[in-house]
Amino acid sequence: RNQEKLIPVTIEKVERGEIISIVTANGKVEAKTRVNISADVMGRIVNLPVVDGQHVEKGQLLVEIDKAQILADVAQMRASLAQAKVGLEEAQIEFDRKEKLYKRKLISQVEYDLARTNLDRAVALVDQAKASLSRALDQLEKSTIRAPISGTITTLNSEVGENVIIGTMNNPGTVIMVISDLSEIEVKADVDETEIG
Repeated sequence: RNQEKLIPVTIEKVERGEIISIVTANGKVEAKTRVNISADVMGRIVNLPVVDGQHVEKGQLLVEIDKAQILADVAQMRASLAQAKVGLEEAQIEFDRKEKLYKRKLISQVEYDLARTNLDRAVALVDQAKASLSRALDQLEKSTIRAPISGTITTLNSEVGENVIIGTMNNPGTVIMVISDLSEIEVKADVDETEIG
C-alpha cells in the first residue's frame, strides 16, 4: 500500500492445459516435385503451345525445335547406310567368288585373306552407318519435347523464335520451363538457431 509505483498482475485459476510453442520464420511454399525442361538438341523454338500457369498432362506437347538440319542429317545417314549396304553386297560377292577359287587352290592365301578383310570392313561400315542413323533419329525425336509429368507450368523462360542450347559440364544449358506437381507442396523456411528446440 505504501508503494508509489504499482504493477498490475493477472490472476488465473490453476488448471491442466496444453503448452503451444509458436515460431515465426520467413520462407516459401514450393512444389515437392519440380522438373526443369531443357533441350537435348540445339536449335530455334518453332512451336510453344503452352503458357505460364497452364496445367499439362504427362506426354503433352510442350516445345518443338526446328527440325530442318536434323531431317537433313537423317537423310544423309540413310544414304550412307544404303551406300554401306551396297558395299557389303559387293564385298560378299567378291568373298564368295574368292572362297570358291581358294578351295580349288586357284588363288593364294593372301588374296583370300584380303577378300575376307574387305568383307569384315564392309560389315563394320554397315554397323557404323546404322549407329549414325540411330543417333540422327534420336536427335529428331528429341527435337519434340513432351511433358514428363502431369503438373502446372510454374516458370516459362523461353518464347517462340529463341535459340536453346544444350547443357555441358560448365554450362547448365537453357531451362525452357519448369513444371511443378502442386498436388504435394512443402514449406522451406529459415528457423533461427535459438528457436530450433
